[in-house]
Amino acid sequence: MSEKVKVSAEQAEAIEKYKRDLEKSHWQQRMNKIRTEATFEKCLLGIPTPDFLRALYYGYEVEPEFKRDDPVMVKWKGEDKEELWHVMKAWDSIVEIYDELGNFSTAGYNIVRHATETEIAEGKERRWWARHGRGVWKLQRGDVLAKVIDNFPVIVVYESDFNKFGADELSQMYKVLCFAENRLDRSVNNE
Repeated sequence: MSEKVKVSAEQAEAIEKYKRDLEKSHWQQRMNKIRTEATFEKCLLGIPTPDFLRALYYGYEVEPEFKRDDPVMVKWKGEDKEELWHVMKAWDSIVEIYDELGNFSTAGYNIVRHATETEIAEGKERRWWARHGRGVWKLQRGDVLAKVIDNFPVIVVYESDFNKFGADELSQMYKVLCFAENRLDRSVNNE
C-alpha cells in the first residue's frame, strides 16, 4: 500500500464529508455530473490532485497541529532519545520551539510530536530536581525524606541504601522534606 497523505484537520473533515457526499450521490458521479465550486470544500483545493486522489484511495494522516506552549518531544538527528520542548509558533512544516533552559530552535514537523502526559510529568520532575542541583532521585548523605505511608522522617546516612531502588520506586515510597545543604538543624562545623 502507498504512503498516506498528510492533511490538516480541516481538510480531513472535508474529505470525510466529501466521501459521504460521494456515497450519497454515487449515481450522479457515474453520470459525470460535475460538482461546482460552490459545493466543493474549498480547503481541498489546497491539496494537489494526485495527493487528493491518493488520500481518497489509500487514506490519509492528519497533520499535527501545534499551539503556543504545547509540550512536544523532538528527536534530533543523530540523537538516541527525544527531548522535551515547548512550542512558540508553528507554520507550514516548521515549529519554533524553546526548552526549559531558555534555548530556542526550529524543527521540522517530521521530528516533532506532541508529548504524552507521562513525558510531561517526567519533564516537570526532572526540572524540579535540576532546580535543586540534583539528578532525579540522586540522594546525598544528610537528605531528609518522609515515608509516603505515614510521613515518618528518614535521614539518608548511606546513599547506597537508596541507590538499589529505581526513581519510580523511591517516588512511591518517599517524598523529599529537605536536602542536606538546606537543613537548618546542623551547624556548619557540626556535620
